[in-house]
Amino acid sequence: MELTAYGNVLSSLALLHGLAAEELSGEKLDFRDPDYELIVGLRAVKPADRRGEALRLAAKLETDQRASRQT
Repeated sequence: MELTAYGNVLSSLALLHGLAAEELSGEKLDFRDPDYELIVGLRAVKPADRRGEALRLAAKLETDQRASRQT
């Protein structure tokens, strides 16, 4: 998992005052201030090998359900 915080005092005040991002300079908006985190983003990636295992389990479950319907 990857957790990243974005924001600073300027972006927080701009949000409160209804300013658009285009009204502020990109350089000032890109600055990350850990004391004024406005947005926190999380990226979670499922490992590739677990994905294959999940697909196999789903296929087995489907097969088992079909077999139980036929009996």
